[in-house]
Amino acid sequence: MMDLFSKFIPLLLSYTTLLTELQGQRVDIVSEISVYQSDDVTLPCRFVHGHTENKLIQVEWFWRNPSNKNVSIRVILFNEKYGIYLNNTFLKDRVNFSTNPNLTFEASIIIKHVKLTDQGVYSCGYTTYPRGKQIGVTTLKVQEGKLNLLSTAATARIVTVILITVILTSVGYFFINKRRRAASTSVNYITQSPDDLQQGEITYANVPV
Repeated sequence: MMDLFSKFIPLLLSYTTLLTELQGQRVDIVSEISVYQSDDVTLPCRFVHGHTENKLIQVEWFWRNPSNKNVSIRVILFNEKYGIYLNNTFLKDRVNFSTNPNLTFEASIIIKHVKLTDQGVYSCGYTTYPRGKQIGVTTLKVQEGKLNLLSTAATARIVTVILITVILTSVGYFFINKRRRAASTSVNYITQSPDDLQQGEITYANVPV
């Protein structure tokens, strides 16, 4: 009985340790992301391996159309031996890892100039040794268009240009108006003819003293 108990205790401890390690390992991923078309988007994915020693063998991303769950397209992968490989898909020229997965368990991807056809279900799969493969899934939703708001710097530049234009226009109008008034002003000289002078002479009457 003691022999059985002595064998059971180490086995139980090993199982408990393994269970704790496995529970500490997971794929952190955002379940749903929304983005406007033509914007860039980052799909986060990170492998949390706890305190165990795991060797990263491969990371891969798949895309699947929500209306067809049976078809998945591999978009991009990183392999320990061969490095990064981009599959020949509709995302080939617009997708890449945000960091080098060889240096970290971070395997987020960036999609440039998102299109409406990019929306769908994306799965991020880690293959590690000795843990094996774990997968996280995120859904990308793409919205049509958005209000094109000017940045604060662009708005400031536009306001500055408008103010300068108004000031220059006002100054120019002031000088032009001043010159016109100066040109239209004339000096009137009063002239008198001899007859006027004669008519204007004062006649003194003979007043007895």
